[in-house]
Amino acid sequence: MPLTFAFDVYGTLIDTAGITQSLNRLVGDQASLFSSRWRDKQLEYSFRRGLMRDYVDFSVCTRQALKYTSAQLELPISDAAAQTLLDEYRRLPAFPDVPTALEQLKSAGHRLYAFSNGLPDDLEALLDSAGIRHAFIDIISVMRSAPSSRIRRFIAISWPEAVPQPTTAAWSPATRSIYWAGWQSPCARHGSGAAVPIILTPGTGNRT
Repeated sequence: MPLTFAFDVYGTLIDTAGITQSLNRLVGDQASLFSSRWRDKQLEYSFRRGLMRDYVDFSVCTRQALKYTSAQLELPISDAAAQTLLDEYRRLPAFPDVPTALEQLKSAGHRLYAFSNGLPDDLEALLDSAGIRHAFIDIISVMRSAPSSRIRRFIAISWPEAVPQPTTAAWSPATRSIYWAGWQSPCARHGSGAAVPIILTPGTGNRT
């Protein structure tokens, strides 16, 4: 039976540590630490702004987290270099096992979607650059919701009509959890070299 799989983009399909090579040219042997700290602060800013109902799009959180990390680690980065890093964030690589896993699922007749709180244009460019955009029927971004909806604990997602619609969903960048009302949804994570999808199946709402 064909299933619908929704994959988180950043950290599941796309390796955010892929920016480390570019950071090497700027901060040397601190690149790995810088990349990790930048990512952690990016997620924290996104989560905190949601809780405070002070929403900005994910690209703003990414820029602010970069500025914070540079200051906190006392590793100055010029405005021009910072913009280059932000541009390269739209061209991060997929994890090595992702293309094959997606092709296997697609060949088996499953419906694949990408899910993120990133900007739609950024996500299109990112997945296209990583060579995996063709695997997905569509990209589901919370940016499709009205601003007032995005800052709620539970976010209404505009799903394509062809997909059975969950009532509401909420994305927690800090805990990497997704809450679905009226659905069972194992949370997608990339770990131990395996891309694990969210499988959307009707059931009792739960948190994973």
